[in-house]
Amino acid sequence: MELARVHSVFLSSDGSLWLGCGDSICRIRQFRATSRPRPQDVEVFAASRGVPAEGWGLLFEDSRHTLWARSSNSIRVLTPGDASFHDRSLPDHLTPYNGSGLLTMAEDPQGDVLTQTDHGIARWHIDRWQHFDRSNGIIVKDISTILFDSNGHPWFSTRGHGMYRWLGYGLVENWTSAQGLEDDVAWPVFRDSRHRLWLSDQLQVSLMDEATHRIAPPPVFSAAPSHTPSALQSPAMARSGFSASAARFCAPIPKHAASRSACGFLHSRATSPTPPAACG
Repeated sequence: MELARVHSVFLSSDGSLWLGCGDSICRIRQFRATSRPRPQDVEVFAASRGVPAEGWGLLFEDSRHTLWARSSNSIRVLTPGDASFHDRSLPDHLTPYNGSGLLTMAEDPQGDVLTQTDHGIARWHIDRWQHFDRSNGIIVKDISTILFDSNGHPWFSTRGHGMYRWLGYGLVENWTSAQGLEDDVAWPVFRDSRHRLWLSDQLQVSLMDEATHRIAPPPVFSAAPSHTPSALQSPAMARSGFSASAARFCAPIPKHAASRSACGFLHSRATSPTPPAACG
């Protein structure tokens, strides 16, 4: 019987008890702790209803009452009114999950759902997964718990690395050499009449790619010899007041931004001892 081997237990908002049972997902409707469920009370979701034969170690319900189920290889969701689960697995390069500890999920104040990967955090945003890892400032792995506090800040517990808080989540985006700067010593930044964002660091002048939110030198500069960025400073840059001592460029995230990186996630380990002026 499926209930002889249980991987996870979750009580949903409608009073149903959900179980990762055997290689399936089971539901006991209107569960009562004072009575033993009868076989006819147990509904089994298996391959015919969108659930592959795996050990489902995590069950989670979001604010839209969508039920999420995760194994080390797959993610499935059951939306209200549906009779079968649908595939919402992470991209192939992020599976399977080989980390130690428990599988975890959490929902942020905007309704996006986060879960851990071998190298960081994945977030379901609208209709796709976004991944945050070392290139975004998340240098720890083996995340075993994700929790949002009353201020909307996510906290992560890790195996052997303590607790972390993601500062500026949803509010600030940052760029370092991990996002394309040649050097983390940052010089002025300004936007030209075509609304392109120009950034200069100790070694190069670059443009922001608005589609990918990464930094790269424009083609006309890529084959040119290096110049000291301060020599390229325009009057508009000079009036901007940006300090060369800031080790990162930061800016508020526009409402239409497709992704956000973890500005200040490991704040105490930042290159500079204090937050850059542009972070506010």
